[in-house]
Amino acid sequence: MTAPLRVESSHTETAIVRRYLKTIDNSRTKPRLADPAARLRDIEMLLSDKDTDPIPRLDLLQERIELRRLATQAAEAEAVTAEFVQVALDYSIRKGICYGAWRDYGVPAAILKEAGIKP
Repeated sequence: MTAPLRVESSHTETAIVRRYLKTIDNSRTKPRLADPAARLRDIEMLLSDKDTDPIPRLDLLQERIELRRLATQAAEAEAVTAEFVQVALDYSIRKGICYGAWRDYGVPAAILKEAGIKP
């Protein structure tokens, strides 16, 4: 009776690891803003000026939408990372994945340390 639970657990671990690795892949292709919260505040201030030309105002509205979307994605990435940390060591042991392979993929050393995976 415990075997099906282990299989289910391994499928769950694999799904979590896959989501985390996709998060890493997605973060590689997106430029990062130094302080998105500060930029969002600046945009709000600029939008509050009703004399702003309509075209720059439209650009600011689009940028605000994108920054909010990035903030949501960042929060989701934190949740995915927390799940990864919980399963990474067991997954590594089960699949024979070493520290170096994780690092070569782009997993930060601090995340691996938190997961209990050592060089």
